[in-house]
Amino acid sequence: MGVPVIELEGTWEEISRQLPDFDGKRLHVSVRLAEDSAVEGADSVDAALARIWNEVPDASWESLPADFGDNLDHYLYGSAKRQ
Repeated sequence: MGVPVIELEGTWEEISRQLPDFDGKRLHVSVRLAEDSAVEGADSVDAALARIWNEVPDASWESLPADFGDNLDHYLYGSAKRQ
């Protein structure tokens, strides 16, 4: 006979109401956030990148080399420039 497994899903309040009495028993607990429980108020990746982009002063964008996009690996890691 295997070890019984109980799977519960819901908010902590909902789960705590469903838990049987485990007083005095050893437990192994794994907690995984459900996919639909995104952090409230969190930006989408696009919105976060747009916000960061807009926070960078224009002078900083203008100071980047004209070939920055084509030679990103060169500027970040020192690899050979692409022609």
